[in-house]
Parts: sequence; C-alpha cells; structure tokens
Amino acid sequence: MRKKILKSVLCLLLLGSCDSCLEKGEARLCLENESAQDISVLLGGVQTTADADTILPNIDALNLLHKIPKGKQRDMGGVGKIPDWDEIFEYLGIDTMRIFILATDTVNMYDWNIIQKNYNILQRYDVSVEDLRYLNDCLYYPPISTMRDIRMWPPYSK
Repeated sequence: MRKKILKSVLCLLLLGSCDSCLEKGEARLCLENESAQDISVLLGGVQTTADADTILPNIDALNLLHKIPKGKQRDMGGVGKIPDWDEIFEYLGIDTMRIFILATDTVNMYDWNIIQKNYNILQRYDVSVEDLRYLNDCLYYPPISTMRDIRMWPPYSK
C-alpha cells in the first residue's frame, strides 16, 4: 500500500512544469522534442516493478501519457523539491527507468492494445541514475550525440 501511494505521488510530481530542466538541486525529468512531429511520452520504469522488462505498460492512473508538441520541451518534474533520483530508484527497487516515446498521431489513431501488441514506439530510453546525472535530467527526442552511450532502442545512430 505504501509503495502504491508513493507511486501515485511520484506520478503527480512528474506532471508538474518548471522554467528550466537545467536548474540544479532538484530531481526532475524533462524531455525536449526536437522532432517534426508531436510525441507522447510514457514513463514505464517509475510505475512498474524491478522485474518488468521492455513491455509497453498499460495506461492507467499510474502510467500517464505526457504529450509534447513538436519543437517543445516538457518538464515532467520539479513541483517543489522531490526526492533525489537515488532515493526514488532505491525505494522502488529499480536500477533503470524506462521511458517510451510514441507518435501522438499513433496514440490518437489506434487502440492502446494494438499499440502494445505491435510495439508501436518511436524510441525507448532505459536510463539509470548515472545517465540522468550525466544528462542534467534532460532527455531529447530524437536522441542527440550526448545520449549515444545511453541504453536505448532502437540504438543511437547519427
């Protein structure tokens, strides 16, 4: 029960918005959409257990889809000061947070079961605490050269 409450609180915190993803001192996650299309982002690892693999989770109260218009940044964290990433990962018993990037057009057009079955994602990032620190808690789609060593599918290419 305690874990479910924390997951719900984390999910709400990750929906906030802030001025900059590069401000120091707060655990936050932002994603910069530098593509020519609107994208939808699903945080898979925060809400799932450590034994979860790369399966696209269901969308529910804990797995919310964040929509980011083309050419925009979405700061998905930083409503006040949230716990440090080390604390979040340790408490949830995970070493990797999975972040799924989907085309918003796909999400709007197809039933979620079909998207899951066909694994209709544009990108998946499997980030660790160290990755988040290295990138100043800011990810990009499409991935930039700074992200080349981050675990992702499909793999990074120029």
